[in-house]
Amino acid sequence: MQQIDEDIKTQLEFLGQEMMTTKETIARLKFELKNHEKTKDIIEKEMLQLLLKAKQKEYTNHCFKFGLVEKSRTAFDQKLFQDKYPDLYDEFKTTKTSETFEFKLL
Repeated sequence: MQQIDEDIKTQLEFLGQEMMTTKETIARLKFELKNHEKTKDIIEKEMLQLLLKAKQKEYTNHCFKFGLVEKSRTAFDQKLFQDKYPDLYDEFKTTKTSETFEFKLL
């Protein structure tokens, strides 16, 4: 393996330290976000229970509105297609390879 120029090595060391700090911050914020999402889920369940208890589908005041909303979507059922037409499914199945930058703490 070829030697790395000292200037480049210094820059890589600095950027490596910056990356470690950034990744630690991201991990901490993800943890905090996960806790906030858990709290949000608990509050949503409580709100839904109260709506159901009141036999209502929604609640509105001057600041917010919440409730049960019906939504529909159309999707391609890949599993059903594979079960029904396995040869055709295999014909169009592809495998792709890609490269990504990876930074690991050692």
